[in-house]
Amino acid sequence: MRDPVDRAGRAGTGLVRLSPGLYWYRDTCNVYLLVRGERGLLIDFGSGGILEHLDEAGVREVDGVLHTHHHRDQCQGDHLLVDRGIPIAVPEREAHLFAETDAFWRLKRIYDNYDVSSVGFTLARSVPVARTLRDYETVAWRGLDVRVLPTPGHTKGSVTFVADVDGVRTAFPGDLIAEPGHVPTIHDLQWQYGLPDAVGAALHSVTLLAALPLQRLCPSHGRPVDDAPGALRSLERPLRELYGLQAEMRRNRVWPVWPHSVDQPKAHVLPHLWANPHSVANCYALLADDGRALLLDYGFPSWDHMAADMRFVEHSLDDLRAVAGLRSVEAVIPSHYHDDHLAGVPWLQATQGTQAWIFENFAEMVANPAGYNVPCLLPHPIRVDRTLPDRGSVAWDRWRFDVFHMPGHTWWALGLFAEIDGTRVAFTGDNLLAGTLSPLRAAAPVYRNRMLVDSIAVGVRRLMEFEPELLLTGHTGALRVERKTLEDFHVWARQLEGVFRALVPVPTEVNFALDPSFATLYPYRSPVAPGAAVDLELRVTNHDAREAEARASLVVPPGWDAGGLASLTIKAGETGVLRFSVPVPAGAAGRHVLCADLTLGNSRFGQVTEALVDVTPRSAP
Repeated sequence: MRDPVDRAGRAGTGLVRLSPGLYWYRDTCNVYLLVRGERGLLIDFGSGGILEHLDEAGVREVDGVLHTHHHRDQCQGDHLLVDRGIPIAVPEREAHLFAETDAFWRLKRIYDNYDVSSVGFTLARSVPVARTLRDYETVAWRGLDVRVLPTPGHTKGSVTFVADVDGVRTAFPGDLIAEPGHVPTIHDLQWQYGLPDAVGAALHSVTLLAALPLQRLCPSHGRPVDDAPGALRSLERPLRELYGLQAEMRRNRVWPVWPHSVDQPKAHVLPHLWANPHSVANCYALLADDGRALLLDYGFPSWDHMAADMRFVEHSLDDLRAVAGLRSVEAVIPSHYHDDHLAGVPWLQATQGTQAWIFENFAEMVANPAGYNVPCLLPHPIRVDRTLPDRGSVAWDRWRFDVFHMPGHTWWALGLFAEIDGTRVAFTGDNLLAGTLSPLRAAAPVYRNRMLVDSIAVGVRRLMEFEPELLLTGHTGALRVERKTLEDFHVWARQLEGVFRALVPVPTEVNFALDPSFATLYPYRSPVAPGAAVDLELRVTNHDAREAEARASLVVPPGWDAGGLASLTIKAGETGVLRFSVPVPAGAAGRHVLCADLTLGNSRFGQVTEALVDVTPRSAP
């Protein structure tokens, strides 16, 4: 595996002299040192390892640090700056993610969360900010003028610093670009759910920088580049292609029609199959002759109820009793773990005696939602009455369903296939929807739902094995479909796969750039009493083609005992688990953030993931 920080060597091996007044240090991010005599100015800080190497440049004192953006790999060592009294300057629009992170974590939305930006990849505890950097202002430092340019894309508030360094017009663009034509991560190129907004912003930023008279790029990941215009122009093409491949999502913002919250006529799809194509998500009812029903998805009544802070209220059943003869709901099968597809399942279990049949790869997730940090997560645990295995089958009344993993919209999803009333029917959730510009589209990519480079293509290929005639979609009702339509959709999925590979420096490692959850701490949220211990698992997926050793330690609040280093060799494509137990001090109270600092192979990822520990006193007997 090549290092995502420096694709040619290890982090922390010393300063690299780029010119008399400019040095480069490889860390959790690239750190750049501007030098004037014995004084230095840093661009980003990483873990702070550069402090041990300042003498290599003859620097005795650091005047300050300028941060390009708020991500932890840029600033996880900033507490060392505070200890030494070194001032920190940050982009104005992200100042709160440095100075007010305590409030951020205390108020962080964990459940029913549709913010898919990387805002959560921020410091575990606040640091004081000495200066906020406004767009287009100039920072003067010892005869050097550093221009602050707004370049959103990798984050909303990212900036690029531009200065003449030793006669070379140099830009420090953060993570806008990594190498010529490439970005460090793809999953950061999305802010709003399902939209390519950050791609468009990044494309605009790249185009603006490419038009400037720049000579050298010093990015936060990858190598410095001496042909700045060429490197930036070569990134325009794949960004334009990715933006274009998501034209459906730009056109209609996912769903072009806002259905009525009350007037929701039910669709009689087949003699035994009914649908509510207006609820969110669409709900389907397969009815036996005696009025017993199997429901497929049962979420919110309408978009209006999603706007009511994701509020579930019972729906559809009275109408189905009136028009279809519904008498009871025996079981419900959600297509995937998202709240809009299963928010009503706990109510069905409590009031209707309904069983929840859950696909194996998200059964634990819905049973213990506090363990996970993913979008669209229902806060209420669901009792799993039956687990459905991949490539298995499940029978209900006269029908037998084939069950299969169907990634795309999210990794944690199933597909179902059965012949119903002489029609070949597939239940596909949000993997396939009616398009505005094309017959079919996906509610994807949504990177924080977890997707790999070929997820969408794999899902539709598995679907095509069954030759479906009718798709039961998550938000656009029941759709008649032909093989040619599915094949055209597969072509689009492969095009998306191609641009993903083109965007990263090492195509075989593209899944590291796509998967923001390749390393996670479990459980994500732990309620614990003072003086007790919290047990955590660091789950690491090795997306490399070779096995790699994972080495990790926990970063805990001051005064806590982090324990030691844990290590494990993980085979290519597999997931390994490193275990930690952290004693909670007797005087601890409130919410605390623990991070895992990870190195995988030669790649120093730094504090790549976090967990929340909520310390509350034990209740009196």
